[in-house]
Parts: sequence; structure tokens; C-alpha cells
Amino acid sequence: MKAVFKSFPNSIVQRCIVHVKRLIKSYLGVKPQRPQAIELLYYSKQIIQIHMQEQATAWLREVHDWYNKMKHLLTKSQSMI
Repeated sequence: MKAVFKSFPNSIVQRCIVHVKRLIKSYLGVKPQRPQAIELLYYSKQIIQIHMQEQATAWLREVHDWYNKMKHLLTKSQSMI
């Protein structure tokens, strides 16, 4: 991915659901212990239930709200999840 962004800095990269879920599990593990990580895993599992634009918009809004609520933890340490 780094090579793609380096060669094509303005490109949009789309990943399949399987790869998104694998990436999330690599950060969170299969059974996260911290409440914020459990909540993020919940949002990640909802991805496969999105079939319409309205659902995607609502999901993105929820994840954005989660991020704003947890932003202070993420900037302190990336190891919170």
C-alpha cells in the first residue's frame, strides 16, 4: 500500500471487506479486553450488514462519533486498543 500511495498520492484505494476485517483483527485481536476496543470491534462487525448508501452513511456517522469520543485516548497512546 505504501508504494501505491507514494506513486499515486491522490489515488483512492478501496479494500474488500475481508481485508478490512483482517486489518481490524490485527489491531484489536479476536477478544479485546478494553471497553473502547470492544466497541470498535462491534462497529467493525457491522460492516458486512451494510448494503445501501443510507446504511453506510449512518455507519460512518457512528464510527466518526466513536472516534470523536475516543480521540483523546488515541492521541495519548496508540496502544489503547
